[in-house]
Amino acid sequence: MKAPKPAALGHWRSGVREHESLPAMLAHLRDTTNRTNIDIATGIGVSECTVRNWLSGKTTPPAADLARLATLFGCTLMVTPS
Repeated sequence: MKAPKPAALGHWRSGVREHESLPAMLAHLRDTTNRTNIDIATGIGVSECTVRNWLSGKTTPPAADLARLATLFGCTLMVTPS
């Protein structure tokens, strides 16, 4: 079974990225803040495997983890229909 397409994300405060996929945005935030997948996982209380799955688009974070990611990166995320 194919994984569902990640929701597109609209504006975020660390810089404007319109309609970028969640995996691409998460990778951008990770890279621009010099964090590792382990840093992200530890920072929000999930496994590194979970973060890798989000980055690959295999799975999508639940709303609670999206909120934790926004807090970790100091940004706000607006989910828009794709």
